[in-house]
Amino acid sequence: MIAARPADAGAPADTPKKLRRNFAATDCTEDPRPAKAKKTTVACGIGDTKYLLDPAVVVNSLTSAQAVEFRGEWVVAVIVSSEAQQAFETLAESADNPPLIAIEQGGTVLQVRGIAQLADKGRTSIDGDFDEREAAEIAELLGATIDS
Repeated sequence: MIAARPADAGAPADTPKKLRRNFAATDCTEDPRPAKAKKTTVACGIGDTKYLLDPAVVVNSLTSAQAVEFRGEWVVAVIVSSEAQQAFETLAESADNPPLIAIEQGGTVLQVRGIAQLADKGRTSIDGDFDEREAAEIAELLGATIDS
């Protein structure tokens, strides 16, 4: 991930001109377009945030997603493939600061995480101020079965 900005803000000043125009033209109130995995791209998040995303490190790496209650909060527990876990570890080792990754599905950034938060055998969670229904909808969007 390169940057996260409020949806009505412009792209960072050091963003190439073409991407700045794309960032400005992206309307997060419209139906999202899936991010292009091999290109730097603009994606909208849940809420009022636009993201400028680096090319994807891994694609289609989610192996499991379930809506679960954890410590009184509803989250979507996710597990990535072992190949994705290795790619994240390699990326983390090559960076000066722990890089951030975006979990994107269908053009919507669902969560931004530090790679260190994926350390436990590819397990992490998508969390927010979700109720059970919202967590279940995100898990379903990811193609998961719901743990009731």
